[in-house]
Amino acid sequence: MSLMMKELKEGSETIKNILLANKDTIAKIGMAFKERKLTGITTIARGSSNNAVQYFKALNEIVGEKMVSPLNLSVVTVYNSKVDLSENLVVAVSQSGKSTDTLLAVREAKSSGAMTVAVTNNPESELARECDYHIFIAADKELSVAATKTFMGQLACLYLLSNAIVPKTAKMNLSLMPAKLREFFTESEDKMLQFALATKNIKNTIILTRGFLMAIADELGLKLTETCYIFCRAFSTAEFMHGPLALIEEGTNVIMLAPSGELEEEFISMATRLSLLGANIISFTDIPKIKEISSHCFEMPTMQSLENPFIYTAAIQLYAASLASVLGLNPDKPRNLQKVTITV
Repeated sequence: MSLMMKELKEGSETIKNILLANKDTIAKIGMAFKERKLTGITTIARGSSNNAVQYFKALNEIVGEKMVSPLNLSVVTVYNSKVDLSENLVVAVSQSGKSTDTLLAVREAKSSGAMTVAVTNNPESELARECDYHIFIAADKELSVAATKTFMGQLACLYLLSNAIVPKTAKMNLSLMPAKLREFFTESEDKMLQFALATKNIKNTIILTRGFLMAIADELGLKLTETCYIFCRAFSTAEFMHGPLALIEEGTNVIMLAPSGELEEEFISMATRLSLLGANIISFTDIPKIKEISSHCFEMPTMQSLENPFIYTAAIQLYAASLASVLGLNPDKPRNLQKVTITV
């Protein structure tokens, strides 16, 4: 078993640890945010962490009705421009807490008067010490290069943070998620290996979804790229109609993350159109019609919308680890990569 496979199954325990480790900190952040009457929320992140903050943005805006803006780090690190963040909460997310550009951007934000929060798996890291508050991912050490339990942990940390600062809070009991994840892994590991065997020849793949799962689609693209060396690009189903649809021809590989719920009819319409155009549809779904249309389908459990990002994260991580195994690749040590990536 790869370290990636072992560690991704530790995601459920990570959520339990997060709930225990951060209760007081989350409450303090929520209180300070309100006392300072901050009007903006800005995120700073790279890689998988940047996908996690996409989830944070969607959650804040869809449920909390509070806008979130990502900071283009090159503004600070390359162009040396000054951005006034004095009325903002700045959330910096980094698994290691060692990313140079993230740290430089936080320092610039603090100098402009921002309130800063770090989300890391290392409370002793420079980023954790630099920020006003630190939310601990509490995942123990992650050894595989591919971020799995730390990404799941970031989702949990950012869910808690969002509920502490937005006007309308999300109605999901995060403490129930670890048990649901354990059940999913128990029921799905062998099935996912067979699914990976059936889809092992995919190359140059388009990933489609929308809403809460857009961040998870981007994370799937990153995981398949770094562990299986498959070029992927994720699109919103709506954005895909504005040009990229021209890519579809007979045999084009399309992975759909398509849970039932608010977007069900849109997903069915897209899958139907792709099928008529000859696409090879590989789906993760609980929607019967899409199951019928798909060339290959991994049947997902039906969950509430707010639960889907966690369950689909478990599915896409399990898929990437299983596919790497089928392909004879080592997902723990992808070529040309190391665990901590330093960019400026």
